Amino acid sequence: MIKVAIYIRVSTEDQAKEGYSLEVQREYLESFAQREVFEVFKVYCDDGISAYSTRRPALQQLLADAKAKRLSLS
Repeated sequence: MIKVAIYIRVSTEDQAKEGYSLEVQREYLESFAQREVFEVFKVYCDDGISAYSTRRPALQQLLADAKAKRLSLS
């Protein structure tokens, strides 16, 4: 089974109100992973952090986990 990561993020409260909430993103991506028979290794979440910077804690952890080959890369 392929191990995947889920990364979710909103930068503003307005985005969350417009249907892009963290919960909606998570539910959609977990449902997709289940349909495709992927194993979700971990859900990484950056709440209220702009995409302008790559210095987002959850993104950095995701990159570190990928580098350490904790999830499938193909």
